[in-house]
Amino acid sequence: MPLTVLTDEHQAIISSLAEHDPDKAEKLIYNHLELMLNEQQSVISEFSDYFKNINIMYQQHAI
Repeated sequence: MPLTVLTDEHQAIISSLAEHDPDKAEKLIYNHLELMLNEQQSVISEFSDYFKNINIMYQQHAI
């Protein structure tokens, strides 16, 4: 999955929030999360550095 797909989806979510359109934001977020669940392994494989860094961040800030 190209990174542009993910960044475009994030931008669309942000835009819908800035437009104060909660129904659109909800739909976009739902679709994005569903895509992430369906493509979870390929996203983790393709962007492994991102997830490695996120795991380190969570470990550093664990309570």
